[in-house]
Amino acid sequence: MKQFFLSCLLLILTGLSFSLYSQTPVRDSVASTDAYVPTTALKIGFVGALLYPGCQFALERPYQYTEVTKQRQQKVKRIYKERYIRYALGIYSHYRYHTNFFLQCENLQRRQKSTGWWFESSEGVGVSRTFVNGPAYTVSDEGAIHKATLAGNWYALVSVGGSVGYNFNLKKHQPFSVYCKHQWLVLFPYNTLFLPRPLIEMGLTCSLSHFWQAHPVKKSKIISSSK
Repeated sequence: MKQFFLSCLLLILTGLSFSLYSQTPVRDSVASTDAYVPTTALKIGFVGALLYPGCQFALERPYQYTEVTKQRQQKVKRIYKERYIRYALGIYSHYRYHTNFFLQCENLQRRQKSTGWWFESSEGVGVSRTFVNGPAYTVSDEGAIHKATLAGNWYALVSVGGSVGYNFNLKKHQPFSVYCKHQWLVLFPYNTLFLPRPLIEMGLTCSLSHFWQAHPVKKSKIISSSK
């Protein structure tokens, strides 16, 4: 268990170092919310499935956003309603049971405030492959016992989740954000039924300025009020 946890930490730190190295310098970051555009980003996070540790790597790409401008007397407030596609590969280890690798594609709906805080909901579909943590054996029709290699199962999965995070690019002019996400993975068929699995993910999102550059469709909405 300790070696698995250290391996996850090493993978996360390696990916983080690479993503930060590839960033545009701070002076090229967003200077004001007027120039804000969602970008392709790399997500790296720790995952906890109940008490079982893991990690997750994800790439999110925006395809649409709406800039909502609220005008109230002399005050102008902006909110960005963003839509992303996220591709995620995760792993967690259930000690004395199995290690689960899961790959999923998610649709994200994010509400980005001009203060930097954002809130998000998501739904996704994918596949899961488990590997038994320990020796496994099969018995033939003749009664012969053989040790199984790579014993485990394939599952389909669906997921729903919600996140909260802070985007340092809007106020601090740094190309990253931090987030916390709660998600339910539902694996099926599991003993002819399904297995719900809660996940908690905490990590870092790094904007990739020159990798798979996104051109999300922009919409604008202005709300005026005298109050």
